[in-house]
Amino acid sequence: MEDKKSIVQLKKFLLDFLIPVKCIGCQKEGAALCEKCSEKIQVFNAPICFSCRKRLPVENFSQNNFLCHPKNRIRCVFVAANYSDPVLKETIQKYKYKNIHELNQLLSSLIIGSLENFVHTISPEEKNSWVMVPVPLHPKKERSRGFNQSFLIAKIVSEYFNIFLDVTSLKRIKNTSPQAQIKNKDERLKNMEGAFQVSSGSDLKNKNILLIDDILTTGATLDACAKALKIGGAGKIIAAVLAN
Repeated sequence: MEDKKSIVQLKKFLLDFLIPVKCIGCQKEGAALCEKCSEKIQVFNAPICFSCRKRLPVENFSQNNFLCHPKNRIRCVFVAANYSDPVLKETIQKYKYKNIHELNQLLSSLIIGSLENFVHTISPEEKNSWVMVPVPLHPKKERSRGFNQSFLIAKIVSEYFNIFLDVTSLKRIKNTSPQAQIKNKDERLKNMEGAFQVSSGSDLKNKNILLIDDILTTGATLDACAKALKIGGAGKIIAAVLAN
């Protein structure tokens, strides 16, 4: 295993030497996204309603006052940035599909910035009831891709906020077609039906969930996760994503 890791690291070193890494935004050599370009990405710290996508005023927001569509399984979504930003869009795509792991820290910092105000509203006592759950990939897809981007991001975010990272309670039991290839909302919802399940033996009673994913489009994936988590006994569910 160590030999394989060393070979991968050597291959990356040689590729970086032969083909220098250039910034996605300005094409300057040295980093996949330079500090100057990353600072141009606008980060939002006010959540949006999961249904109507209305932004909820952060000054009126608390974990017990979600202002909009209170019957939703997902109380609200913290969307860190806007996917219409061409630099951010390309950054996420290269991270997700080109396996550029050096972008992990940067993308995680966007979600951290988005969640900072909210997490500070949670008392130290109540913080123990919150767990962070990354949206899981099906085992076949994760083996094929080599990593789960939602897990890698959630790992950094959970360490930063000192919130327990739960990677065993929620599992993907259906190897669905990629949502990005399905444009119709109803077909996306149907594609995700029964895709997730809470593992037997998991105890989510009295646990509040911070669900982590990369992109919010129709919300079908997040809602399917939330449905399974609620069946498993979860309390409040809030989601956080990189962009929509």
